[in-house]
Formats: sequence, structure tokens, C-alpha cells
Amino acid sequence: MAKIFRKLIKSNKHVMTVPQIDMKTGRKSRRVYTRPYSYEVWVVQVCGFDFHFSGVDEISEYIDWFSKKVHHSTRCSNFGDHWEGQTKFTKLPGFIKSGNRRERVLKALQSAKQKLEKET
Repeated sequence: MAKIFRKLIKSNKHVMTVPQIDMKTGRKSRRVYTRPYSYEVWVVQVCGFDFHFSGVDEISEYIDWFSKKVHHSTRCSNFGDHWEGQTKFTKLPGFIKSGNRRERVLKALQSAKQKLEKET
């Protein structure tokens, strides 16, 4: 059974450094400001894996991908580094992509999409 819930992510990762000059001594220094921010994500826990989604469009992309049994090759020769040619689907663990688990993930994503559409 899949768990579907909203989660508030709080972070202090937005850091801004501002160069400053002391007018009396003329010394240069840096002041670091951190600005906390938060955002909400939808979490779908299924088959021992957590999916994090920001909206209905992102869930729809994953539903389209999991509804296909056969996928095209993920190798691209027109990119420089390996991470530039990777899609978000190639980073998924292998045990989720095949067989019975793929069907369970697909059902969980479809119910998450319905739940998200009802609440928004």
C-alpha cells in the first residue's frame, strides 16, 4: 500500500555573501546572510522508494513514463559530460522500473495525481 502525503521542506541553504568595507579602518570583509525558505512537496512512498513531486505536471510525466513497458535508449552522444545527457528517469533504481513493482508504482502515482487534483 502506498503512502501519499504533503511535506513542508524548510531550508537555510540560500546563502548570500556581501563584501563590506569598514569606513574607519578601510578593511575589507564579508558578511554572510542566510535567508530561510520553505516549500511544499508531495511525497509518494511505494515499494521502498520515495518520490517527491512539486505538482500535477511532474506526476503526469512520471505516469507517462511508467505506463510504457519499453523505453528508448538513454545513451546520447551529443552531450559533453555524462550528467548533461541523463534524464530524471535514468536515475531511478532498477528494481522500480520493471515487472510487478512498475505496475504498483503506476497505480500509486495515478492515485496521487487524483488526490492532488482534488486538493488544488
